[in-house]
Amino acid sequence: MLDFRRHSADRNHARRKRRWRLLVLAFGLGAALIFIGRIRDRAFWQWLDTWAAPPKTQLPITTIDNRLAAVPPHNGQHGFHIEESPKNPAGRELAADLRNVQDDTPSSREEQAAAMRLLDILRRTNPTALQQQSVGPTSYAQLFREPGHYRGRVVTVSGVVRRVSLLELPHNDFHIARYYQVWLWPFDNPASPIVLYCLELPRGFPTGMTVAEDAAATGFFFKRCAYAAQDAVRTAPEILANTLVWQKQSKIVTARPSETWAIPMAGAAAVVLTLAVAYVVYLRTRPPRKRPPDETPSFDELP
Repeated sequence: MLDFRRHSADRNHARRKRRWRLLVLAFGLGAALIFIGRIRDRAFWQWLDTWAAPPKTQLPITTIDNRLAAVPPHNGQHGFHIEESPKNPAGRELAADLRNVQDDTPSSREEQAAAMRLLDILRRTNPTALQQQSVGPTSYAQLFREPGHYRGRVVTVSGVVRRVSLLELPHNDFHIARYYQVWLWPFDNPASPIVLYCLELPRGFPTGMTVAEDAAATGFFFKRCAYAAQDAVRTAPEILANTLVWQKQSKIVTARPSETWAIPMAGAAAVVLTLAVAYVVYLRTRPPRKRPPDETPSFDELP
């Protein structure tokens, strides 16, 4: 006897395929709803931007204890040598002044005069030429451990700026009326800051005590200066620069009140489209309607 009815194995296989399709469809619908729910979350877009961003630096990350046990007396003895080379445009002009610079101390009057001369050189130097004279990206550890070697040299550092203050200067021979004190936490040593003194800031760069902007700077390394932190006296590399290179992050623009309807409408359109696709897939994958059982065929009419 021949059996023309569908075999149970075929029916089970088709049923399993329909189940998998429905599971995949449900997963896609859930993912779409989750995405729609997070589309207005600033943290979500910032996380995507951080995840896709390239590494900030190739310098090895270090952690250095910059606490100072005691401030040494200022005696002007260092034992470093200032080279006259394209990498050190200060050269002979500041050799005598920089020999009086001492690390791990607050700035003295002589050091302030030397710093003003360096700022004047920066003001008169083309930024492109200054960048070409840099020894290249310099790590926090290099500046902290070898201040005498880098003193008066042009270095490049990068990190996150967290504090910016505008400081007014008294009348001086260089006619520099003000500069900005910038606290930069370098990428290679995010636990300790570098102090920058900049003549200018990029247009629109924020100031205050709650800044969080990626930036780089090229300028003269001056000294390892002492400063009073909340817990102890600490030291930080001090760099004199003309300005910062602002590495702006992509910002999430908040919609204006007149445009706030656009985001809910886009979410609703996405939901409707997802439901429409789900309905079409369901129609194409739903099981066929049950038919009455086939009767056993009769072969009496056959010759």
